[in-house]
Amino acid sequence: MKIVNKYIVSNFVSTFYTYLFITAFLIFINYIYQILNSLLLHRPNSHIILNLLLHLLPSVLSLTIPITFLLSVIMCLSILNENKEILTLHTMGLSKIYYTKYLLLISSIIAVLLVYFNGYIVPRSYKNFKFIYFKQIVSKPFISFQNNGVINLQNKKIYTQKVEKDSIFGVYIHNFIDDTSIQTIYAKKANIYADINGNLILYLFDGKITMFNPQLPNEILNLVFKQYKFFVYKSEINKFIPYNKTFREMDNRELLEEFNNSQLPKYKKLVLSEYFLRYTLSFSVLFFSIIGIYLGTKIKKSARSVSFVVSILVILIYYFLLSTSITIIERIEELPLSFISVGTVMQIPNFTMILLCVFISISQKIYENIKKIYTGRIF
Repeated sequence: MKIVNKYIVSNFVSTFYTYLFITAFLIFINYIYQILNSLLLHRPNSHIILNLLLHLLPSVLSLTIPITFLLSVIMCLSILNENKEILTLHTMGLSKIYYTKYLLLISSIIAVLLVYFNGYIVPRSYKNFKFIYFKQIVSKPFISFQNNGVINLQNKKIYTQKVEKDSIFGVYIHNFIDDTSIQTIYAKKANIYADINGNLILYLFDGKITMFNPQLPNEILNLVFKQYKFFVYKSEINKFIPYNKTFREMDNRELLEEFNNSQLPKYKKLVLSEYFLRYTLSFSVLFFSIIGIYLGTKIKKSARSVSFVVSILVILIYYFLLSTSITIIERIEELPLSFISVGTVMQIPNFTMILLCVFISISQKIYENIKKIYTGRIF
């Protein structure tokens, strides 16, 4: 019977490598298109472009591996089902768990490996990619605010949640005044200006200021403001290379440090959402395998075309649920700030997809039973 498992695994592996290359190529093209104008304008050397692509590869693989795994499992089993080979296996007395156990084993191993891959290799590689891109290609001498970006200056750290033209929404500023005073500022909105001396001025609206003394942790001063003017001086911008560091460039250890160093609950939730997002995407390979096994054994006709359509639908639903989970963490203030609560919310896409399969399976059995009863009454 080992021949059966070897045959299924070999079909899966060949399909997986084929579509992994195709999917990765398409996502690569999308990334390159976003920086194409800069490449054409600055015309970097070929080795710089090669370094960019190599550092971009882990980010591409982190997206393509789960997608390709789902497509490959559905494609492999649906083709076997269309050729009546799965029916033959069932006739031989082999259960579904028997001839799919190696697919589940492979997906489990890959999921565990992806935990480290997504948590450390991908952010570090993407960090190097941005460093090469900004320092050797673009080299902008000013601060560039971006969505969910962290900017590190001499004694300041600025986090921006959403950027629209000259306005920022959701601003967190950590101002390390000296060893005995740390100022944390939050504002719902900020307008950005530069004066004639090159200093950066942030006009902050509707926020609060927290003054914290590390040596006196029980003495915390909270101030609420409608308008507040905050300066980032030219000397800070020139002396320290402005680098817009996002959560995506922080590895898991750095995210936990960011979580522990912050005093703002909402910001801490955002850090945790990125932290658990990597676990969700890693273990999605295992959940996609379970879904792919269930759906692949149900498709009996037009295996290739139907597999593509079904895979796209599953991926769209999954990433819709993923964005919903992130939105819940960002906007629902009643959600407790804890590893358990945020981690559970971030696993909603994986658990929901399994529950959906269970629901479809139960509904199908109920329908078949009703059909048998109805048919029996007629005849």
